[in-house]
Amino acid sequence: GKSKDVSYMVKLPHQLELYKEMMKQNNIFDVERLMYCEVVPEMEALYKDVGVDGAYPELLNLGVFKEEGRAMVTEMLNGMMSRFLKVCVTFDGHEEYIEEIKKIIPVAVDEMFKMAKINTQEFNALNHGDFWSNNVMFQYDAFGKVKEVYLVDYQLPKYGTVAQDLLYFLLSSTKLEDKISKFDYYIKFYHDNLIEHLKVLKYTRPLPTLRSIHSSLLKHGIFGFSIVTGVMSAVLLDPSENASFENFVGDSEAGEAFQMQLYTNPRYRKHIQVIMPWLLNRGALETTIL
Repeated sequence: GKSKDVSYMVKLPHQLELYKEMMKQNNIFDVERLMYCEVVPEMEALYKDVGVDGAYPELLNLGVFKEEGRAMVTEMLNGMMSRFLKVCVTFDGHEEYIEEIKKIIPVAVDEMFKMAKINTQEFNALNHGDFWSNNVMFQYDAFGKVKEVYLVDYQLPKYGTVAQDLLYFLLSSTKLEDKISKFDYYIKFYHDNLIEHLKVLKYTRPLPTLRSIHSSLLKHGIFGFSIVTGVMSAVLLDPSENASFENFVGDSEAGEAFQMQLYTNPRYRKHIQVIMPWLLNRGALETTIL
């Protein structure tokens, strides 16, 4: 005999043709349902029972790097990288790295698909896959202190090198003053907590060393280049009426105009002019494809 008002958030697929094609290759709604209904509860149970986790479904081993979706990923990333290249020549100090960028762009997607293959000799984990500030929810107590943190939007998870999430988050979502100067500090912080929790879960394999985490970050530097020429530009953009998924990945006139806006944004310029020399000096613009 009582009634109660409740609120729901509904996720609906975009109607963009590119998005529809992506859904045929990788239905991210099914992936997210799998994460919320099975994988996340299983991981929570690990902490409850302090037991052992088995192999993940093949769907989570590949993520977006399925061969069937290579053409779509190539079309999307190459379009954005080519527009980045147009603006890159206006950045201060671009002469230092512009030739390397011209070489890496044509093979960037192939390089990423190669790097996405699971190396069983390295420490691997289940990556969120789209790990930036807007996909983290914070709950605060009455005093404004962080009480709880939740990750959301489990549509692009992938089992593999931890370098994927680390590069994604640290390059996309940290402030400029810390992005490079505290990068190694953040990796050390991550490693300390990783070791602590692996011990809690009675991890039976050799514990990953801090050096091995850094080695993986260097090896997978191409992910860093993809992030700073992609999602980082969206993170740093001021609110815009033109902001939409269609314009972010589309090749329409409006889409191209919006993407150019991403790369000409003054805040983005400040970040990228610091990051590109750093990526160059770490070997992230080198290709292993001959």
